Amino acid sequence: MSSDSHPQRLSEIRAGVHTELSFQHRNRSRESCTMPAAPYIDAEAFREHLNAVGLEIPSQTSPAEACEQAVRGLDAQRARELRHLVEQLLAGSATLHPEVRQAISHTLLPALCNAAERTH
Repeated sequence: MSSDSHPQRLSEIRAGVHTELSFQHRNRSRESCTMPAAPYIDAEAFREHLNAVGLEIPSQTSPAEACEQAVRGLDAQRARELRHLVEQLLAGSATLHPEVRQAISHTLLPALCNAAERTH
């Protein structure tokens, strides 16, 4: 190999490496732009949502027990907060665990309806 071809070969290698790195970067960018999966609300995530509205639901509490605790001593303020939470969960893109959906349907919704009737 002549000394004249060495710089040319080196610049070809650099160009190839640059092209490969650019290709890898573009692919990573595309991968990170994929749509995330919709959230899944299981018993623990549901408990965290209830805690976020000011309830103190212990860990390892089933969704049914959490809903029963949530409606104990239900006042107008808590009813509004729970109604807003339920609306968000049911209208959002999240997938609810069947136990969570059942607990909402059988415990929270009837209690919220009763609370709404009492205030009117």
